[in-house]
Amino acid sequence: MRLVKIIDFIFAARPMLLLPVWSIYLISFRQINYQEPFTSHSFLLLAGVSLMVAGAYFINQIFDYESDLINKKIGFLQKGLISRREMTAAFMTVSAISLIISLLAGWEALALYMLIFLLGYFYSAPPLRLKDRPFWGLIANGFGYGLLLPFLVIGFFKAPIDE
Repeated sequence: MRLVKIIDFIFAARPMLLLPVWSIYLISFRQINYQEPFTSHSFLLLAGVSLMVAGAYFINQIFDYESDLINKKIGFLQKGLISRREMTAAFMTVSAISLIISLLAGWEALALYMLIFLLGYFYSAPPLRLKDRPFWGLIANGFGYGLLLPFLVIGFFKAPIDE
């Protein structure tokens, strides 16, 4: 794969939109585990959830192709820099890697990652398209950022990775 194509995928993952994910995770970590160090386990959970959210951003671009074309947004698909097939493959790849990472942390983490996956998918995909429903879009974002991310750092995901 060309270096430019790899860079296209990095930017299609919307790294600036990952900043709230990282901020909420890190603030939650500090509030919940204020005496615990930030370990490789903590970083791995953050990396996994970052990949899962990046996957949600990929799938969003697939389902918003027409509206993004009209509004001249992003343009990776619209300009042919990345094909729908490649974007779908990227979605499936980062989601699968994220789920594998969650398995390393335990079944509870897998359950939370699955909820994040489903929420990210149904936020953009028919028939629910939660983002197009003001109340449900707000609830989805509040649930994802306000509950699921902090739950990742509560502390019952300690053993398998750090041992």
